Amino acid sequence: MGRRPATLDLDQREQQMTPVEWTIYPTGAGAFACGSPDGHQLRDGQPIEVFLGGRWIAGGIAHHAHQYPQFIALDDQSICGLCAGMHVRLPQKKFVYGNEKGA
Repeated sequence: MGRRPATLDLDQREQQMTPVEWTIYPTGAGAFACGSPDGHQLRDGQPIEVFLGGRWIAGGIAHHAHQYPQFIALDDQSICGLCAGMHVRLPQKKFVYGNEKGA
């Protein structure tokens, strides 16, 4: 008989999937990091959400050689330069809670 995966209550699931909000800081090397200059560095292609105009906008980081990193909005490909003090959210790991087909 196979073991059933452990289940989490709804509050625990929401807490694990809620993105964490960070303030970004310059690293001094033409890049930005979360929480402090020594924090998690934002990398090219990384998905993030940026708080602009009172709402969270999904997109990603574009960082090319000899340029400062930029935020590219997912919905319309608008470009926004990153600035120290901006608020960002990084996607959290999503968990699979077993076989949804019941097999």
